[in-house]
Amino acid sequence: MNIIVFEDQRIGNLAPFSAFHTSAELLVGAKTLLDRITGMLDNSDQLVLLVRAQLAEVVKERFPKCLVNPPEIPSGWWLNGACIWSKSKLKGLDPGILYKLNDIPVAWNSPRTVTGKVVFADLVKKTKSFPNELDRIDYLWDAFSLSGPVMQKECREIPFSMEGTIHSHAFIDGHGYVSIGPNVRINAGVMIEAAKGPVIIDRDVRLDLGAMIQGPVYIGPHCIVNPGARLRGNVFLGPNCRVGGELNDVIMQGYCNKQHDGFLGHSFLSEWVNLGADTTVSNLKNTYGNISVEFSTGKVNTERLFLGSLIGDFVRTQIGTLITTGSIIEIGANVMTNGLTKKHIPPFAWGERERTELYRFLETARLIKSRRGKQLTDAEYELLTRLFNKS
Repeated sequence: MNIIVFEDQRIGNLAPFSAFHTSAELLVGAKTLLDRITGMLDNSDQLVLLVRAQLAEVVKERFPKCLVNPPEIPSGWWLNGACIWSKSKLKGLDPGILYKLNDIPVAWNSPRTVTGKVVFADLVKKTKSFPNELDRIDYLWDAFSLSGPVMQKECREIPFSMEGTIHSHAFIDGHGYVSIGPNVRINAGVMIEAAKGPVIIDRDVRLDLGAMIQGPVYIGPHCIVNPGARLRGNVFLGPNCRVGGELNDVIMQGYCNKQHDGFLGHSFLSEWVNLGADTTVSNLKNTYGNISVEFSTGKVNTERLFLGSLIGDFVRTQIGTLITTGSIIEIGANVMTNGLTKKHIPPFAWGERERTELYRFLETARLIKSRRGKQLTDAEYELLTRLFNKS
């Protein structure tokens, strides 16, 4: 069963994450959307990724075993990359029919090889509504709502372990699902409570003195949770994050720093984000009203009471930054303000009124990645340059 993963026309709703990533890379619970699809493959199957042309080269680097935008696309299941997939979701679907969810294409079992530009209207004559329950990430804030319940369902499928070094004065509540991976170090005074949801701690993680973890929580490989940090539920950390202070309803895609005190709630952070000491995010309006966000394409009412900030790749904030409720901070911005930030901070902003210089930004991005033993690749350099010139 070959699987062809595609983006749809609403990919812009996943901004600012979508500027530097395809939809299937999104972390939801303890896995990315693409991890779940990869788990559906057999050894002889091929995984094909269809992405925007500007992302093709960086996606090839990230996923070298996949075919990316090939001239010929093999027969197999075409799946929308913004959905949470499993093999059970495909049961009972007929071949040759394009299935839609709220008029968005989500699945098609193609019986033949496809060449050239893909236009479903030209390829498929019959459509149906998707008949099974299916979760789709329309906006980044959907990932907050879905991550906890999804991890609750999937935790038994993730290999369980109780390894690492656990200090005798650490406390792990036995009422709930707690999995601790290899080479984890849990220091004295750490408290882990899983009564309200599972806690999964991946390999090579360090939980330092007095950290408090309340599930559901996923802590990815090589993360460090600083002394006294408080992860107060619905926190999902991708690889190589450093966190301190108070977090609640947070997704960090990976390689993020929030080392110091300050509150971060109902927020999404893309990769390579650094929040300066005492950066605090507001996630509730004083009026207790629904929160709207301001995309570059217009305003959207989220119909949510709680929403903090959606933050793009390579964003940095100065110490003591106060981030406005329901704000969007675009890729590459260096946030420096007096008082609350604006609702929308444009790409590559330098403070409130200026724009960074491209060569300085690229040098900073190179240094940011080098601190985690990574390199800024030629494809990333070209993409960031293109995004800068377009913004």
